[in-house]
Amino acid sequence: MSINWQLWHDIRYDNQYVVAIWMGNADYVPTDGISGSLGPSLALRGIFNQLTQNSETAPLYLSPKLVAKDVCINPEDLEHENPDCAKRTEYFLPKTLVEKAKVTAEPTKIEIVRPAAGLEMAVDPRIPAEKQAFEMRLIGVLPTDEVEWVVDGKKLERVLGAKLMWPLVKGKHSVLAIVWRNGTMLAQTNKHVFYVK
Repeated sequence: MSINWQLWHDIRYDNQYVVAIWMGNADYVPTDGISGSLGPSLALRGIFNQLTQNSETAPLYLSPKLVAKDVCINPEDLEHENPDCAKRTEYFLPKTLVEKAKVTAEPTKIEIVRPAAGLEMAVDPRIPAEKQAFEMRLIGVLPTDEVEWVVDGKKLERVLGAKLMWPLVKGKHSVLAIVWRNGTMLAQTNKHVFYVK
């Protein structure tokens, strides 16, 4: 079965309602001229106008059982324990909030987190091909480590740190990374297979 990438959906909520909408053709004919912002988003705005026309706006309910904690926005700052990172407030259930143990933790295993194995993504036909790229990312890598990404069996030029901007190419692809520290090979990741349609 082929996947039609022109099926649009949107989910929105407020303090009283949760509304989900799907928009597309049941026979998989492309919805030419309709995008997420022109289709379901506009419909949801109209639905919420009707639902809330006789009610006052109010903030979302915040359970007193939740615990507020400031966390780093950038995963790399979190990984490297940067105390000066940009932060935002997140809310946690008390039993899921684990404070850092005052013991030396084992180093983070070096592995690919983007793309996830089996990831399927699509080229956006509205954007020029040369402007589309995917950010590949590792964890467990220092900003000074050299990383040799191997995409479809071809070694790319070494880069510093955990990220690589890879130009999107349609097809089935594989990726692994070889990490070097101070001129010595430190690790080689497992291979991830992913798809671009």
